[in-house]
Amino acid sequence: MGSVSQYSFSNVWCATRIDTMEIFVTSVFFLLGSLASAMPLVGSTHGIPVVTRTVHWPQCDPLCPLHCSLPMPSNFFAVSVADGPAAVGASSPTNLRVNFTSDMLPRDGGNRTIDPLQLRFYARDGFSVGGPIVFMLQESPLPDQSVTPTWANISLSLNLSTSPTLLIDLDRGVLVPHWFEIDIRSAPLEGWAPPLLLYPAEMLNRSTRHVIVVRGMVNAFGQRIAPSPAFAALRDNTSFPGDASIADRRPMYAAMFDYLSQPPWNIDRKDVQLMWDVTTESMPSQLKRFLHMREDALSRRIPTTGPRLFVTDVQLLPNIFTAAFVSGQLEVPLYLTSNKPGGLLVLNETDGLPTFQGYSNASFLISIPLVLAPLGNGPPATRTGRDGSKIGWIQTGNGLFGTYRAAADESIGDVANSDAHPFLVGSVAYWGLEKTDELEVAAILATDISLFATVPDRLTQSLVNHLTLTKAFTSGAIVDAIALLRDYNISRSDLDAANVVYTGASLGGIMGGVVTTMSPDIKRAVLQVDGSPFGLLLPRAYPFKPLWDVIALRGYDVVDRLVLISLLSFALDVATPPAFLPHGTSNPLPGCTCKQFVTQHGLSDASVTYLGGQVSARSLNAGRFLSSVSEPGELVYSLPEKYAGRVWFGEGECGHAVFQAFDFSNPPIPFGDIPVEHKYSTHSCLGKEPRAMATLAHFFRTRGEVYDYCESQGCHRLWNSTCG
Repeated sequence: MGSVSQYSFSNVWCATRIDTMEIFVTSVFFLLGSLASAMPLVGSTHGIPVVTRTVHWPQCDPLCPLHCSLPMPSNFFAVSVADGPAAVGASSPTNLRVNFTSDMLPRDGGNRTIDPLQLRFYARDGFSVGGPIVFMLQESPLPDQSVTPTWANISLSLNLSTSPTLLIDLDRGVLVPHWFEIDIRSAPLEGWAPPLLLYPAEMLNRSTRHVIVVRGMVNAFGQRIAPSPAFAALRDNTSFPGDASIADRRPMYAAMFDYLSQPPWNIDRKDVQLMWDVTTESMPSQLKRFLHMREDALSRRIPTTGPRLFVTDVQLLPNIFTAAFVSGQLEVPLYLTSNKPGGLLVLNETDGLPTFQGYSNASFLISIPLVLAPLGNGPPATRTGRDGSKIGWIQTGNGLFGTYRAAADESIGDVANSDAHPFLVGSVAYWGLEKTDELEVAAILATDISLFATVPDRLTQSLVNHLTLTKAFTSGAIVDAIALLRDYNISRSDLDAANVVYTGASLGGIMGGVVTTMSPDIKRAVLQVDGSPFGLLLPRAYPFKPLWDVIALRGYDVVDRLVLISLLSFALDVATPPAFLPHGTSNPLPGCTCKQFVTQHGLSDASVTYLGGQVSARSLNAGRFLSSVSEPGELVYSLPEKYAGRVWFGEGECGHAVFQAFDFSNPPIPFGDIPVEHKYSTHSCLGKEPRAMATLAHFFRTRGEVYDYCESQGCHRLWNSTCG
């Protein structure tokens, strides 16, 4: 449970799984912080100072006295960058460093704490761009449904006059679209003030200060909910003795109320029941570690001789589309303490960047389509359908806790087995969330969440593994390594290094947006049932329920669990879509061009919510076909119906993505942070949906044309559908 107590440094020295120098640097950081006394001011926005915490502040923010960790996230949990550890940089675009302590975070039923040092939050210069935002009022609110934004009517959040929740981009002076929810798991508890959530409908701008305003909420009796005593003191300029965090923040809140009382805001301070500020982290904070790893990996043997592959098994004619599955080990540059579950990035003690640890192996599978095999007993050069056409590459990856064998998927094999447009298909696993990680992740959640850093660290390494696999194709190294390709008379010159694409479903779709965005070689992708951020996906994911129950068994209450979800999602941001998708169709990463995307989703998905797919699609500036479908009563926000029939996306052109939803005639998704009932889930449907797969195949084979195979009737369930 969240609690207030004096912070102890003893837990620092128990963090045996992190580099000793890193522990030393960060513990010095906290020790120096205890000597500070001045109120740090790290700039201002519209004359509103940014105030960061000092040693005199309490561990818990009195603005939300019902739980120590709330509101989350908040600049209450940040310090000036000048007080940060030298190993993570003396400056940042935000001038902040995240500064959680163990006593700010939930404790389990055995009073065991979480060590934020092991989660490496101190290296982050702001908070998540994805959310969720969690807070509580003094009573349970009864929202006015006519003005309260839900996922079905997000545009209500942009009505400055009536929306009870406002998410303000303070730097740009604009409202941010979002929706509001009462945590549905705790709402039925009598007399309980439940946790409340805001979900940004799109990724927040980086390095940006935001203000959250909650106003005009009433209880079940129609009475205005009173603010907490601490917030009332800031709002009404009344006494709140003995709390330095309130005294230090008075000038900030006075300036904030003054700014928001003026046009265009015209917010009446008497209506405000809670308000706080939070700054999102910068691009360097999110991406500097991975970009360093990518450039280091590309500087090694990858671009010269190509990666090395070692074949260990060949399976002939595994299905009607495939000549062979070739599996083995791919040599990859390693930046982890170990390639096993539990491995952590090894960080340089001077700059905090990952360091090369030598080479390791990652398991791979390459699928060779039947169309490339010799015809009957004829000579190897007699191959069906080739007609001299070059061979493209489809890359893919596993679903949650799947294996490296995602390339064995028959629906992808069908697409690859084209006479005129043949593809090889290759896959490696997403370390951190593959089959071998399942017990490790469960053990972490069951025993010590402080060790969760291994998941984003291994995911980051897996991006290097995917980069290496792509280079194995574009360099032609796979021909040197796989004798069967040479037996089929395929040479390096037969490979089309300019025709490299990605597709994946579930976690393979989620991470596919990342792999495509960061790759210098992948041009376009079809992402099936993808979504982000994890803070939105996990509570709505049926497969996460057993892990949710494991956390509950440790004695964490409902509020604790939502805080933990927010923290874990924040930890994952650095290796998942919130960090990468803003560079997918615009502002490409160094060495990359803009990519083209099609994202496909089934309504009523119990594993990856359709709502997360929308959030990701907005980051890609996606549009919809005129035949698009949506949930009953939903007014889809900011995914305009701007395409009719077909649309061509030119290679390297920016701003191109299509969002497709398919209706399988199942019950609508619930209004709340719970999954669809599992028996109605559409999660596995798209691979069986002929129109979805036809769109995928056409997009890859034409190198950029998206065709709407639902045009005549909309993407509703077919009479012969076997799914849903």
